[in-house]
Amino acid sequence: MGLDVYLYKADKFPTEDDMNEEKNGVFSEEGVEIPSAKYPKHYFKIGYFRSSYNENGINTVLGTLINMDLYDIFEKEKDDYVVVPNWVSVLHKTNEAIKKYTEHLNSPVGKYAITTIYGFNRGGAKSKDDAFDIFKKQFEAHAKNAPTSFDSYSCNDGTFYLGEPLKVVGVIKGRGTGIHSDEDYIIFEKDEKIIEDDFYLQALEIVKETIEYVLAQKDDKKYYLHWSG
Repeated sequence: MGLDVYLYKADKFPTEDDMNEEKNGVFSEEGVEIPSAKYPKHYFKIGYFRSSYNENGINTVLGTLINMDLYDIFEKEKDDYVVVPNWVSVLHKTNEAIKKYTEHLNSPVGKYAITTIYGFNRGGAKSKDDAFDIFKKQFEAHAKNAPTSFDSYSCNDGTFYLGEPLKVVGVIKGRGTGIHSDEDYIIFEKDEKIIEDDFYLQALEIVKETIEYVLAQKDDKKYYLHWSG
C-alpha cells in the first residue's frame, strides 16, 4: 500500500467501485491542496501528505523512532483506500505524535539517524585492498560524471555517499531473515541544518494544520482521506 495521502470533499463517501477507473466521471469529489501557513515550501501540504516506499518515508521514520505513524494516527486498516476519520480524535493523536517526536528530537539521541545497507547490495570485495579498489573505481566514475550523477547511491558494488559523507557513530550487524538477512544498520549524526528544520516534525505540524482546516469548515463531515495504492 502506498502512502501518498489526499484530502477530498464530497457529498457522499466513495466506495471502492466509485474509485474504480471505470467509474471516472460518475463520482464527483473536490480535492484540497493548500500550502502550509507555517512551512509553505514543504513537500507536505494542507490536504496532501507526501511519502514514499523507501526508508525515508514518514511512516518508516516515525515507526522506528516513536512507534507511531500516520496509519496509527488515522486508524487506517491495511487495505483501506478511503478513510473517514473522527477529526477530533485524530487531532488528539497528532498532538501526541508531535509530543513524542519532539521529545525524541530533544533527547541525547535525537541528533542521530539510521540507514540500512541491504544484503542484496553485497559486492565482491575479498579484502580491504579489494574494497578500496572498488571505492576508487566508484569515486573516479562519480567525479567524471559530476554534476549529473547522484552523490549518494547503491549499486552491486555497495552503498556510497560521495556528496555529503555520513558522520558514522555506529555500525550494527543485522540478524534478520528473508529479505532482512545480511542487512547492516548504520547510525550517523544528522547535519545541524536538518536538525534545525526537521522535515518530519514539520510534516506532523502540517498534518495538524490539515485536521484543523477540516474542523474549521461548516461541512466538515463531508471530508475524507484517500490513500494512494
